[in-house]
Amino acid sequence: MGSTGNRAFDEWRAFELARLEEERQKLVAAEHEFAEFMENLRHARDREEFERSWTSIETHKATVGRGIADEC
Repeated sequence: MGSTGNRAFDEWRAFELARLEEERQKLVAAEHEFAEFMENLRHARDREEFERSWTSIETHKATVGRGIADEC
């Protein structure tokens, strides 16, 4: 940005623009951290659902297998 001719104002403006840029960068970093957190949360939920389903399948196989063995 060009000079307004008022040195005090130009210095204040430069300082504020730098401060705002720093805040913007912090927000971008926080957004990335949150997105990573949400991805990890989804992954944990998916893993829990998978393990619960797998346990249910294994339990069902064991129950069916015992029933067949009992009939023989």
